Amino acid sequence: MVHRDIKPDNVLLVDDHAIVADLGIAHLEGEDETRLTVTGNLVGTPRYLSPEGRDVSPATDLYSVGVVLFELLTGTLPFGGSSIAELLVQISTMPAPEIVGCDVPRALAAMVDSMQSRSPSDRPRDAGSAAAALAEAASMDAASMDAAAVAAARRGLSGVGSP
Repeated sequence: MVHRDIKPDNVLLVDDHAIVADLGIAHLEGEDETRLTVTGNLVGTPRYLSPEGRDVSPATDLYSVGVVLFELLTGTLPFGGSSIAELLVQISTMPAPEIVGCDVPRALAAMVDSMQSRSPSDRPRDAGSAAAALAEAASMDAASMDAAAVAAARRGLSGVGSP
């Protein structure tokens, strides 16, 4: 299944677990693509769309998760066109910016950067391997983070999916 609309509003945190909500435009492999959407229409939230556009795969959702994590860690989105057309051109032609200049552990930043790779084949192979790599990066760098940074990170995570 490919969700096709991963964004902060669709990620709920319950007891330290992320739950993806709103499966309204999710795509199951082998399902008729036009059943829920009009062919040719934009599907998903533009700021979280992957560069590959309509070629949906699990890598599409991993890119969107990378955008959500980039926003969580930096406080900004990787692309910010002044119109949907400009935004889509940026997403489809420019590499996502790397996470630099903020207090984010390097291993975690590198993992998020890889999730936003322009090429789906350069992203983690599936959600399970992405989750394992993120957990490893976070635990590896947790020892080097001071208590205030850990507390700030937790406060930021608790806001995802909240009104």
